[in-house]
Amino acid sequence: MTSILREDQYFDNEVEFCIVHGAGAMNELERVLLKNRISYFIRQQEKSILQKIFKRGKVEDIFVVRINGRDVENAIELAQDIPGVEITGEIPEQDWSPRAKLERMKAEGEEKKEFLDDEE
Repeated sequence: MTSILREDQYFDNEVEFCIVHGAGAMNELERVLLKNRISYFIRQQEKSILQKIFKRGKVEDIFVVRINGRDVENAIELAQDIPGVEITGEIPEQDWSPRAKLERMKAEGEEKKEFLDDEE
């Protein structure tokens, strides 16, 4: 039996999108993302032992939200006005896949080689 997967396929296109401070802001961001059919992954940051000792439960929750790289541009427009949301992601370049990046790097390498040959 053969597989439809190949070695040169690349599936990890998830990028870190934003950091959210507080559960209220997280609920608002979730509502906006779900309404616009943008899938996401939420990871809650652990509170340090010093925060637990000195703040005694008054530390706000901090969440890291990851989304598909193709949805970043749309998500930035939707989330930029939500208070408590710090957008850390950038719109990915066109060559987000390793194959496209490798092809671009090969082309640049050939251009450099031609340039060096012309100098000699």
